[in-house]
Amino acid sequence: MLGYMLQAKLRIHEVTECFTRPRRDTKKLRELIKPKLDALDEIPYINNGGCAVVALELSKHIRRLGYKPEIVYLFRTYESNDYERAVNNEITTCSHAVVKVGGGYFDSSGELDADYLDSYKYKVALSPKYVKDTLERGDWNSCFNRGKYTPRIQEILR
Repeated sequence: MLGYMLQAKLRIHEVTECFTRPRRDTKKLRELIKPKLDALDEIPYINNGGCAVVALELSKHIRRLGYKPEIVYLFRTYESNDYERAVNNEITTCSHAVVKVGGGYFDSSGELDADYLDSYKYKVALSPKYVKDTLERGDWNSCFNRGKYTPRIQEILR
């Protein structure tokens, strides 16, 4: 478990200020990834159990475009136990997984607006390795057909 702490270099944040509105520093990125996100939009239940798959693969795609993304797990409440597990580097799930680039937060639907992001009280930036482990061993929403659609997500975001 200590290995995760050293590898992930977790940054734990209690969100005390409002998230920012979409910023100009992400305008070019929004344009670059829009066709990919439009293709993802056809996958059923992608944000009901597939958000971490998208966050992992989207972060890889964005990195190849020359940006420095972070994968962030969002939590609505501290009491959810999932937040506590993430803080302690234990395998967990989250309320939603997104990719942070500059001042923007992205999921399969595009850049998220401040009103949506403000509904999450806590966020944890995690390493891709940790996210991959949570995908393999976490108890994710079964609405999303991981076996069927993960290869499709990987193909779209290649």
